[in-house]
Amino acid sequence: MRSRGLRIVVGSAAVALSLAAGAAAIAAEQERASVSRAELPYLAQIEQSLDAVERADIGTAVDALQWTGEASSKLKQQLAGAATSLGKSDGHELIGVRRFSPRLHQIYGAIHYEKQPLMFVLHPRLFNGQWRIQTVTFTVDLKGLDSLAPLERIAPEPGDRVAARGEFQDGYARTESGKLKTEN
Repeated sequence: MRSRGLRIVVGSAAVALSLAAGAAAIAAEQERASVSRAELPYLAQIEQSLDAVERADIGTAVDALQWTGEASSKLKQQLAGAATSLGKSDGHELIGVRRFSPRLHQIYGAIHYEKQPLMFVLHPRLFNGQWRIQTVTFTVDLKGLDSLAPLERIAPEPGDRVAARGEFQDGYARTESGKLKTEN
């Protein structure tokens, strides 16, 4: 009987350590080191373009990306269409970067328009010692960015009820027998 109690204590300690390690890993993921702007030499070019988009100066925005020809015309049409259909811009933000290699990156961001944000993905690449913005993709669908930020649970207020799940009390829910159990 005594060994059973010891196993429960040891098992509980192992679970607590496991939860603490998991929480530390989540915290580390959320607090990833920010990338220094100095490590992304093409950011000034992107910011110049986004500043022009905010002013609805589409020609300057595309010129800042150093695109020419048919690609330039198509990008101008896309940006002009967004400005027309989504309303006035209320700023932009660069959300994150993925560095696939030292020469190929992917930048995520948003231009905040009156009606809804316009998400964008840019692909800078290093070629012959110069950074170029290879492609730009726009969407109003946020699904592509859901993997960039961890999901954070919203803590319930004491006494809040969730349909068909019981009553929350500080992260616990009552079972049918009335006992409290951890809500996971």
